[in-house]
Amino acid sequence: MKNKTFSLRPCPFAFYLLFLILTGCSGVQDQICPSICFSPTERLAASWPSPFPPLSWEEKEAAWGIELEMGKQFGRELDLYRAITCFKRAEFLNPPVSRRQEIDFSLFFAYYLGEKYVDAIQIFEESSISSVDRNFPAFDTLVTTLWDAYEKTGQLKKAEDLFPFMSEEKAGALQLGKAIEEGMPSSFSDCYCHLTKSPTTARTLQAILPGAGYLYMGQTKSALTSFVLNALFIWGTVELFQHGHPAWAIFTLSLESGWYLGGINGAGLLARQHNEIIYNSLGKEYMMQNRLFPLLRIECGF
Repeated sequence: MKNKTFSLRPCPFAFYLLFLILTGCSGVQDQICPSICFSPTERLAASWPSPFPPLSWEEKEAAWGIELEMGKQFGRELDLYRAITCFKRAEFLNPPVSRRQEIDFSLFFAYYLGEKYVDAIQIFEESSISSVDRNFPAFDTLVTTLWDAYEKTGQLKKAEDLFPFMSEEKAGALQLGKAIEEGMPSSFSDCYCHLTKSPTTARTLQAILPGAGYLYMGQTKSALTSFVLNALFIWGTVELFQHGHPAWAIFTLSLESGWYLGGINGAGLLARQHNEIIYNSLGKEYMMQNRLFPLLRIECGF
């Protein structure tokens, strides 16, 4: 009986299998999902002046006035839970009509800064500030923050309806900031593209030579681990076939397929995560420099 030898010869089926592997791994989405966040700081909150006239001595002595003053102080310190509590208590203590809008705005603003956008919108729509005009002392800040709250809650039509109440420059800045947050680079696109890695390239290199995709991403240890594991499983599969153990060979081949496909997907995912980090960093820096965050367009506060 002639000894059978096991050989790995290229065939159309092998190329077809490689094509299926590469296209199957394209399920790793190459489109980045930006997450550019900017939260108010206590220093920023303290820098916003109050647009309302200071309370008179008599108003400060009133129960509602005490609560309002305490709420404003808590708000400037970004202790928003206590601020909201004080503003609500001030409302319950029957303040004069002349101060009702100030309290309603302060309550709305506190919910907004606390990222409770649904609650902020509800306060606006159910309170006295829903019918204010341009003479309202905090009108510009109210429009800016309300636009952002509508955007964050997906009420795009209501947000768009607020643009006529903004200056052209502010409306353009907010729209540009929104586009950047959604993953559309602007003036920093050249710098971003220069620093990105291609998920397709990472997957392709990993498919051609296990470990090469991770090496492309600068992950030397992961590249070495991937290469050694895949090489060992391939060697073991070949040896088992050659020594007449097809069942065990198929078993090791299934394990190798998992490592192989997982490595390809992993390299592509690593490239996408790298691009997201670069985008978030450049995008936030650009938006801060150009005051594209709504919080940086606020003119007044508590």
